[in-house]
Amino acid sequence: MRGQLRWVVMVAAVSLGLFPTGARAQSGGDTLSPPPPPPSTYPEPQPVPQDLNAPPSSEPNPYPVQTAPAPVDAAPPMPRTTDVPPPSVRATPEGYVPIAPPNPNGMASPESGPVIDGHLRSGPFLSGPGSALFIAHHTLLGAAGGLVTQGFGTRWKLDTSSREAILIGALVGGGIGFGISAWWQFNHWISYSTANFSVVNSLIGAMAFVGLFHLFSNDPTLLAWTGVLGAELGAWLTTIVGGGDLPVNDGLLVASGGLWGLVYGALIASIVNFAGTPSGNVNNFINPVLIGSGVGAGLMALATLRYHASASQILRADGFGAGVGAAVLLLSGIVIGNFRTPVPYVLGLVSSVGAIAAVSIFWEESAERPQRYGLIQMHKQGEPYLCSWW
Repeated sequence: MRGQLRWVVMVAAVSLGLFPTGARAQSGGDTLSPPPPPPSTYPEPQPVPQDLNAPPSSEPNPYPVQTAPAPVDAAPPMPRTTDVPPPSVRATPEGYVPIAPPNPNGMASPESGPVIDGHLRSGPFLSGPGSALFIAHHTLLGAAGGLVTQGFGTRWKLDTSSREAILIGALVGGGIGFGISAWWQFNHWISYSTANFSVVNSLIGAMAFVGLFHLFSNDPTLLAWTGVLGAELGAWLTTIVGGGDLPVNDGLLVASGGLWGLVYGALIASIVNFAGTPSGNVNNFINPVLIGSGVGAGLMALATLRYHASASQILRADGFGAGVGAAVLLLSGIVIGNFRTPVPYVLGLVSSVGAIAAVSIFWEESAERPQRYGLIQMHKQGEPYLCSWW
């Protein structure tokens, strides 16, 4: 019984791993050894001795290096910089390259083209974008001058001689205007602002001369000739004195002066007319209006020699002056109940002048967004604010 119990205990001990088995005794270890790894199907690479003096092998690399393909339409990167390039360089994918200055004979580099007054020739007449309008304006102005002067000279008769005079005057005037303007623009740069403000100032000059000579004479022929002379003078003064590259803000200031001269001339004529016994003479009202346009434009032209307000500042002042002046004029007339008294016109004139002056001086540009509204360059960070009027 004891022998059987001993064999049962030994079998249980062997089953629980308390005694080493025959396999463990043969290996001589106390723990189970891991099974050997399966044989590899890829041969293990062996180092190959390199001969530095041997020529390069033409055999393909059995282990090529995989790289990501470059995009097909990828553009070369532009140079990263925060500086604004000066006008003498041009931005390219390789960097900023200098632009060749114009030659002394008036020709620029081959990639830029010929120049005139410091600008590249452009436009249909190779003299700037405003050359076409400049020629058309002077051609039509000359034709209209010949037609009007000859028409008033013949009292607009319809006989053959009168019609011949009108036709010849229009053709000769148009030809002279075309010839002079074409010659001028071919030798001088003409911008859009110069061409546009020449048209405006020709109208102002014609009105000013007609109103001035109307004070002394009622002859229609004389008034026609003076009107043509004033129109030509206003256009050519704009072109010659203002220059072929007239700044927009200066031209806008002169045009605004002519417009406000018309308005203030009408207000002054109304004040004078209703201050005493109203007269039925229309000349007492027309002449101050026509002369006022020339006076206002002339004063603003002189102001451009010293002051250079921005275009947005001028338009803003014009808008406030027109709105405030018209509102005060209408409100005063309604409250008084009569527009045949000088009080509404005096109040409208004074309020308009005050609004224009206040907006021009104290509301110049937006300091928060200088790049958007073009804050004057003299206003630098850390420096005191300087108004454009002084």
